Amino acid sequence: MIQINQLKLPIYATEEDVLQAVCKELRIKNKKDIKNIRVLKRSVDSRKKPDLYYVYHLAVDVLHEEIILKHAKNNICLYEEYEFSFPKVDIRNDKNIVIVGMGPAGLFAGLMLSRAGYKPLIIERGQKVEDRIRTVEDFFANG
Repeated sequence: MIQINQLKLPIYATEEDVLQAVCKELRIKNKKDIKNIRVLKRSVDSRKKPDLYYVYHLAVDVLHEEIILKHAKNNICLYEEYEFSFPKVDIRNDKNIVIVGMGPAGLFAGLMLSRAGYKPLIIERGQKVEDRIRTVEDFFANG
């Protein structure tokens, strides 16, 4: 697979526009040479308002990969899948791990530590759910 970084397209671009831009970037004449395109990252570039753009980082599965990489621009490289993992630990580990907060980061930390064999305790310090719902509704209603 090939990785294309910093591919900038208008925010209203369609999948077909992305495919055409990839073909142009990789200097491919036949769209059928592209087997698959996977979006690794998509960011909004709003520095030049009112024009808005998406900046893509893509993984592209393409025929004749070696030839394309040989003549590639600086923003094109070989894509290497990276999978993050904690080293496995002895389950009998006596260290207690406490995660404070059940937001996205706290839940993700709990998930990753659990997969590594730890038994984390996740604590939420906020209000009871019923009270929090009222607080949030009041915030949206009154500011």
